[in-house]
Amino acid sequence: MQDSVYNSVFGALTQKYRLDIIANNLANASTIGYKKDKLCFEDVLIHYAHDFNDPNLGITGGVRWPEKDLNTQPRIGEKQIDFSQGDLRRTQNPLDLAIGGHGFFKLQTPYGIMYTRAGNFTLDRDGFIVSPQGYRLLGKGGPIQIAGRGKITITEDGIVYLGNTQVGIIDIVDFQNIGLVKKFGQNLYKSNPNNEKPVNNPKIYQGYLEGSNVQVVEEMVKMIDTLRNFEAMQKVMTNTNDEDRNVINKVGNPT
Repeated sequence: MQDSVYNSVFGALTQKYRLDIIANNLANASTIGYKKDKLCFEDVLIHYAHDFNDPNLGITGGVRWPEKDLNTQPRIGEKQIDFSQGDLRRTQNPLDLAIGGHGFFKLQTPYGIMYTRAGNFTLDRDGFIVSPQGYRLLGKGGPIQIAGRGKITITEDGIVYLGNTQVGIIDIVDFQNIGLVKKFGQNLYKSNPNNEKPVNNPKIYQGYLEGSNVQVVEEMVKMIDTLRNFEAMQKVMTNTNDEDRNVINKVGNPT
């Protein structure tokens, strides 16, 4: 009885956490460069003392599948970011940039170097290319500044021209371990600078923006499935409580 209560309570809490992630993904379905979160699970095997009778079993080789008398319970492994490519949308704005394939823009922020896939840049009053939050876009030699008027051209490999004059090269980087990249907020990502690695042949599309990689229909189906699972956990808790009450009443009744 107790196991069913604990498992159903834990299952309900897990579904609630999953629902929060789905809701956040849906809320950002139209956010430029947004990368959806996904929830991963892992099995927890509850071992009993008799499972460890032979200490040499761990070195005999081969895969030891769980025995039928082992209880297995799912639990949340971790929340991961899905960095798959979003759709590219043409805007014809010369400061709208999209990265094709792997890579991130680098931004200079009060919190240190941050990274983003959102390329909806503008010019500030000093001529620096900045993000919507006002953070400066970094090039190979520092923030990129466009001093003067003229046609702004940005090549696929990130070279920025004002007219025929080169004014900078956008620094596109990737990461050695993408699992160490975490969301910071404001559509920004953070990671240890030592985790950076250069992108040798970046593809930057001027006049395009990368959309969110959230598939609305897929997330809605997940939401319905999550709600049904939550209701099932509630039903297990209710049924278990009823069974406990019946057992208590019958055991306590001398007749």
